[in-house]
Amino acid sequence: MASLGKYPAICEGIQDLSDKNKNVRKSALIRLQKDVFDNKEHLKNETKEFLDSNFFSKIVARLGDENERIREISAGFILQLLDDFKDYLLDTFFFNTIQIIFDRFSEGEETEPSEEVRLEMMRIIAAILTDSPNQTKSNRSELFRIIQYGFADKYHEVKILSCECLISMCKVEQSLLKEKWELLVPSISRNIVHQQFKVRGSSVESIGHLVNTVGGLALENTVVLIAQRVFDPNPQVRKKVLKYSYFYKIVPLLITFLEDSITEVKTTAHELWVLGGEKWLQENKMSDKQLKDELDFLTSFPDHYPPNIIRPSLGCRKLVSRTQHMVYPCIRNDLRDWQDETRIKAAQLLYVMIHHAENEVLMHADKVLECITTCLKDENKDVNEYGVLTGKMLGFMIEPNIWTPLVLQSVHESPTAPHVQVICSLVSGSKREALRPCLEDICFSLSASDVCRQQGVEYQTVLVQTALQILRVSKEDCAESSGALFRLLISVIGCAETNNIRLAGQEGMHELSVLCSYQNTHELYKCNMGVLLKELQGTVENWSKTSFDKMIFEALMHESGPAVGYYTDKVVFIMQHASLETWDAETRLNMFILLSMMMLNLKNTFDSQGIFCDYVKGFVDDIILPSLQWRNGRSEMAIRSAATSSLLCVITALIADQDKQGTLDIIVDIAEKAQSRLGGLINDDCEKTRKMALEAVTKMLSYLHLKLANSIFTDKTLLSYISALHGRLENDSFLIMKVSSRCSLALLNYISNLQDVGDCVWIKSKGLLSDLILHMDNKNEEVRREMFTVLQKTPDKLRPLLVETLKRGAEVHCYKKECLNLLSILDVEE
Repeated sequence: MASLGKYPAICEGIQDLSDKNKNVRKSALIRLQKDVFDNKEHLKNETKEFLDSNFFSKIVARLGDENERIREISAGFILQLLDDFKDYLLDTFFFNTIQIIFDRFSEGEETEPSEEVRLEMMRIIAAILTDSPNQTKSNRSELFRIIQYGFADKYHEVKILSCECLISMCKVEQSLLKEKWELLVPSISRNIVHQQFKVRGSSVESIGHLVNTVGGLALENTVVLIAQRVFDPNPQVRKKVLKYSYFYKIVPLLITFLEDSITEVKTTAHELWVLGGEKWLQENKMSDKQLKDELDFLTSFPDHYPPNIIRPSLGCRKLVSRTQHMVYPCIRNDLRDWQDETRIKAAQLLYVMIHHAENEVLMHADKVLECITTCLKDENKDVNEYGVLTGKMLGFMIEPNIWTPLVLQSVHESPTAPHVQVICSLVSGSKREALRPCLEDICFSLSASDVCRQQGVEYQTVLVQTALQILRVSKEDCAESSGALFRLLISVIGCAETNNIRLAGQEGMHELSVLCSYQNTHELYKCNMGVLLKELQGTVENWSKTSFDKMIFEALMHESGPAVGYYTDKVVFIMQHASLETWDAETRLNMFILLSMMMLNLKNTFDSQGIFCDYVKGFVDDIILPSLQWRNGRSEMAIRSAATSSLLCVITALIADQDKQGTLDIIVDIAEKAQSRLGGLINDDCEKTRKMALEAVTKMLSYLHLKLANSIFTDKTLLSYISALHGRLENDSFLIMKVSSRCSLALLNYISNLQDVGDCVWIKSKGLLSDLILHMDNKNEEVRREMFTVLQKTPDKLRPLLVETLKRGAEVHCYKKECLNLLSILDVEE
């Protein structure tokens, strides 16, 4: 201590470091730190013996002080000493420092509890390894153990510094690491999946240096750890992996980065990958005869290759193809990981693997297809997209006769959207000529009832996209499988849950008709719907409102147009069974709505071939008339209304083609059979039904009074019509009054034209005329105007009664104008 006489403050501080009072020790340590660094330039000029005096040993000893704050200050003090006096410190200083830190990191009573102090101590170790590596020879085992403890430390900053220490140690203690590296792997393994991305990145970097140092077996034990970080969600960690991708076992992992979302990572990966592939090729081409032959002779570019995609070099392709058997099982596992980022990276890797492996993926086709299906089942959009891209890439790389049996078996066992999407993707990448031998099997499988008749927007969308892909890839080759494709597309149209799916199905029908050289889609329907209708005839008895067959039948009727006229017999049979009273109301209702729609365009539907008259009796007798009978319930009311609409459409269509032979007989037959039902329908609870029934009666009477002199209706029926019209004129809306007035006129014309009319019917007819005149005094001007129009057409036989009643009305009515105007018109006509 004598030599420190010129520094009394330092001498006093050194003495106080041994004081029992912690506050004295702490205060002394702070003063010493200030005094030393205030006088550091003078102290450096002192002898080496002075610098190695008791002063340093006492500072180091405070690392083991019982007070946490003193230990922390001491650690910071030592770091400053290492920075400013590193050239003057003796081996004993380093030995004692490392030993005390080792004791504080070791498990036991002296273990350092403070995270901050442990961090400062690890900084001391890092500084020693970086700036004074030659002073660690006598403590190298302790240094190794300290780093090992640091990896296991709970504080993430300590873990990061431990990684930096290992990197430094790799430069100076290679022999020790080659002996004991295995002891570090368990701790690093845990850190490489740490929640802090900096810990993961530092761990990857430390593993890289460790492998560089010890090589061989160390690589085998750590390649999985590095591989895991290929899928790390943080780009900084992924960039760390790129530094070590030139190892033989890790090179295949580099290709994952070729699809990375970060441009910098992607660019760097591409550059390294090109260099790695070229280097591998140069190293192996002379020792591998097959590789040399390919390099010398197989240089032509494939004739069927994905457009706008650069083909990898031979070295890159071969490097992937020779390691692919190890990679696919790992991809399969990662595609089931709970983290989205891991699944995305696995899907990217799968895509790039297929791109590089090309036709050498053939032996692993089943594994690859399983992975693609898993991608397409994933809820993540990015994973899905890579699944589609990979499927298309695989379609370019292998022949359809390889993948067809595998995917068709899967789609039959489990007809789901992902399984169908696999077929769609593969077809989109296939060559037309190669697909031709497999086309029939593919179309037949997709058109199977359990495959093409499924619900779900996603499934139907994928199914119709698959059909469109087949049409666009195979083109005119589809003609030989047109039946199966027609069945597939009409099933999509019939079962479609959205309008977009339906439109896509119709688009497919149009494309198929063009590829089959038909003039229009109607010809396509004409050639193919017969087989399908025959099949539907066999299943109609089992239909319900949710039956796919029912939906397909309805689609055929909507879409086929004139083609349905070639199969009227089959359609009548199906509609007869689908309209039975034992069926559910919704199915029956749908059939009548469909029938009405087609009757309104009879020339372009049922009668396109001019043979509808041969089947109309079956429509009316077996389908329409049984459903006109009154039954209780809202469903039955709707069915009556739909059946009445169908009857009105039949009558309208027949009258529109009245010059056709047999039309009169058909209308007479309908009138005779429907007369009693129509009388009841005029009084139906549903206004829509009443209106259509009145219109049907009006059309029949207007047609028959011109054709027949004798009534086909019984007096009872005529009286029921008159009675019903009385009620409709008195107690209904203007719309019904309007239709009723015109029906009344048709009935009066019909009765007046008969040669033999019962007295009761004639008397009631006069009463009906009086009702019409009475309503010319209605307070509603529209009603008065309507009656005025109708009464102008009163039959001659009733004109005298009309004039007489109008004259009385002109005297007593509140609204005399209409009566006077009509009288003046009648006078002029006379």
